[in-house]
Amino acid sequence: MSNAQREPLCLVRGSINIDEFFHVPTMVRPGETLSSTHFERRACGKGANQASAVAKAGGHVKLIGAVGEDGGVVRPTSWSS
Repeated sequence: MSNAQREPLCLVRGSINIDEFFHVPTMVRPGETLSSTHFERRACGKGANQASAVAKAGGHVKLIGAVGEDGGVVRPTSWSS
């Protein structure tokens, strides 16, 4: 396959973060403490979000980003260090 026939590649270099979401039954008021009903972590970050958007739009994308020692949530065991 010649270079002219290859699918374009979008290379994203950016941040990969973990966002934590605490679900609460109502909006918290000043001085109020609520217990959460559900907790979840999601991989986010500007770079990760951009790469995800390109992939969802049908593009071919690769993401380059650094993951720290505490990044076990986003680093599959198959990745090299």
